[in-house]
Amino acid sequence: MNQESTREQFKERLGFEDWGNLPPGEPNVFFLHFFLTGQEFSNWELVRARRPVEEDGVTARKWFWEPATGSKENVRLHLETYECPTQTAAHEQVVTLLGHIQGPQLSRLKDGPGDVSFGFGETGASLIMARGNLVLRFFNAGEHIVTVRDLAEELDEVLRDFPSTEDENIPGPRIEKAKLEIRDAYQQLFLGAQDPVQGEEVGFRIFSTGSIGRVDSEIRYKPTAEDADRLRVFAMNQLGGISTETVEVGKE
Repeated sequence: MNQESTREQFKERLGFEDWGNLPPGEPNVFFLHFFLTGQEFSNWELVRARRPVEEDGVTARKWFWEPATGSKENVRLHLETYECPTQTAAHEQVVTLLGHIQGPQLSRLKDGPGDVSFGFGETGASLIMARGNLVLRFFNAGEHIVTVRDLAEELDEVLRDFPSTEDENIPGPRIEKAKLEIRDAYQQLFLGAQDPVQGEEVGFRIFSTGSIGRVDSEIRYKPTAEDADRLRVFAMNQLGGISTETVEVGKE
């Protein structure tokens, strides 16, 4: 039996046909140059992050957390993030991650975080979820096991909501370019931003009602609803500074 047929059988066991090609979530959010700032979880501290690694169009990063207060002994949370070109690619990445895990029985979480999520074991020690084109894997790395579902739901709330731009004490990136240009079968989104703090990364979150994805170096947008006449673009830096701009969708 070849590897492709084995994967298809595994997808069938996972019920992939029920969630693998779901329409964009509400809201539909697309992540570009995603990173964590360390402010995502209450009562947890980001102690280390590894540099991003890109393979086959997927950018993977690892983040290591400890409790911010109380005993930190033998309590470790690891979080892996995978930025994929599209939501469909993200769901395929979920399959890949599930296939690499051996041990506790996996199951799809009813009303779980993200567009789709899977949990492992009765303790909730590990969880994989997808939101838009982003996949996240939570798991314990210490002897003391903490339940990760609450953390996943806390982070998912951050990911699916418009970022707040009310904190004027933290300057956000300056958005220098945010426009759509019409192509034959899609509209290409051009983005550019500069951060006031030299050397800081700039990440983008793009909210839309249409379909959006990355093909090589292009960001392609396809309106799929009559009211899909604008995109909301947020640019953010690692300090938590946020800027936003609305992009009008071009008309044929």
